[in-house]
Amino acid sequence: MWYLTYMRISALADFHYPRLIDDFSWIDDQPWRDADVLVIAGDLVNSYRREDIIAVFRYFSSFPGAKLFCGGNHDLWTRKYDSEQIYREEIPGLAEASGFHYLDVSPRIVDGVGFVGNIGWYDYSFAPESFSLEEGVAICESEKKEGEPRFLNTGKRWEDLNSDDFEKKVLIWSENEKLFSLVWNDRSYINWRYRDREFLAQCLERLEEDLEKVSREVDVIVAVTHHTPFEALLEPPETLARAYGRAFLGSRKIGALLLEYPKVKLCLSGHTHYQKQISAGPIEAVTVRNTFQKEII
Repeated sequence: MWYLTYMRISALADFHYPRLIDDFSWIDDQPWRDADVLVIAGDLVNSYRREDIIAVFRYFSSFPGAKLFCGGNHDLWTRKYDSEQIYREEIPGLAEASGFHYLDVSPRIVDGVGFVGNIGWYDYSFAPESFSLEEGVAICESEKKEGEPRFLNTGKRWEDLNSDDFEKKVLIWSENEKLFSLVWNDRSYINWRYRDREFLAQCLERLEEDLEKVSREVDVIVAVTHHTPFEALLEPPETLARAYGRAFLGSRKIGALLLEYPKVKLCLSGHTHYQKQISAGPIEAVTVRNTFQKEII
């Protein structure tokens, strides 16, 4: 038996507590409380500490409606523990004890609306196919010689970068005879056995299973991911560093999968640290930062 419902959803993302924000004053005056469902699209904390995640959950303890969230890459950052154990065991336990539903573990149906999602991941598909380097700028290769890094000023072109280059999560370039480097810090703080595309494949498989299951029970689905599902949500890169960083913002495969399910009407994601809203076919897609509210009728 299908039926329509009225629901107000509030969505936030990317607190990075306590580094980006050391209190929640910037959220206090926002209208997130005026909703039936609260969604957080990942990066509750800047790196994993039980007490920090508990502090975030505690701040929202007075919210009377359903509280849902997905994991973010920073929620898994650690030098001490195993990121997979944090993802699959630690965070689910903390969420359950705090009255939050962790979408990475299972979907949730609230008043006839299905909520599915997970952290998602990246496969470098959002990296620009071409990027014009200014004269005098050369992408460098690196190799180890006698235990020390050695930089090869080979004048590598952007178009020569491949998946192995992105998997290293380090970009080195020479500009005006000075050497620069950029590190995507998942390299240093995500501590597990997975390659990027392998973990993304697991996220996609789980998301497809949840979409299949929920599609049989509801008419309207809201998808929640941390990593970006649609390229149109991203800003054009203006610098070499931003062009490289786009490789780690999400995957086209996430959006393509969501578009296979016509009952998906809304997609909420985080990770970009700005707010933008687009239409992707029948899906209203939003990358959230401050409180985004949506009414579903």
